[in-house]
Amino acid sequence: MAKKARKSAAQAANGSAKKSANLTDRDKKTLKDLVGLADRIVEDAQKKRDPYLDIPARSLSNVKYNKTKRFLELGRATNRRQLFNLSQAKASSSSKSPPACEGFSICSSTRSKACARKPSIPRMNAIR
Repeated sequence: MAKKARKSAAQAANGSAKKSANLTDRDKKTLKDLVGLADRIVEDAQKKRDPYLDIPARSLSNVKYNKTKRFLELGRATNRRQLFNLSQAKASSSSKSPPACEGFSICSSTRSKACARKPSIPRMNAIR
C-alpha cells in the first residue's frame, strides 16, 4: 500500500512539473531580468571582473510623490554594489559579538555602572 502511495505521489509531482505555469507579463519580465542578471554575473566571473548589482538608491533625493496614488515612489537612481567588496556588505546583528567586558565598575558593553555579565569591581581612587 505504501509503495502505491509513493508511486502516485511521484507521478503527480512529475505531471505537475510537465505542466507549464501561467505566467503574467510581469512574471515573464521578472524571469527575463533574473536570467539576464545571472548570465551577466557568469560572464563577469569568466572575464575575471568583479560582479556587481545595481540597487535602487534609497535616499531622499531619489524619492518622488505620486499624487494619484498618494504614495512615495523610488526614482531611477541606482547604487552599484560590488560582490567582493566587504565594505559594501551589510553586517547582520547576529554575527556581531558584544565588546568584551573589562570587569571595571563601568561596563564597556552596556555603559552602565554595573555589568550584567560580571560582578562590578570597585574602582581605586589612586594607584599606589
